[in-house]
Amino acid sequence: MNSTTIESEALSLDRPARVRLTSLLIQSLDEEVRDETEALWLAEAVRRSNDDVSQDIDGETVIRRLRDRRR
Repeated sequence: MNSTTIESEALSLDRPARVRLTSLLIQSLDEEVRDETEALWLAEAVRRSNDDVSQDIDGETVIRRLRDRRR
């Protein structure tokens, strides 16, 4: 099985299974890489939040977008 097949199958999992898989993969990384990954995720979350704020979007729209991003 090649990485493309694995990626495709992983992306087809339901959300709880993807979360569980993500957690396992992150735990398998060494601490330095884990810290770097967390920093990248945080930076992306901040960027998305800033995008929402800079577009002067109402709170209801922000909540809807956050829910959509979690899916």
